[in-house]
Amino acid sequence: MLRYEPQGSLHGYRDRGGALEKGWRMVARQEDLVALLDVLRHTTTDTPRRSADLVHLIGQTVSL
Repeated sequence: MLRYEPQGSLHGYRDRGGALEKGWRMVARQEDLVALLDVLRHTTTDTPRRSADLVHLIGQTVSL
């Protein structure tokens, strides 16, 4: 969940001994994309707002 936190949180995490591997953000984005696509796959026409939100999030994730 660190990818959604402000940069200050990452500094605090690292200052307390936390370590992130090189490329961790890309891995996190890939995992997010798979999860978002799975949720979209289970979305129905009864939830058009959810579909629109998911498409928006997917677009943001892919364009990063």
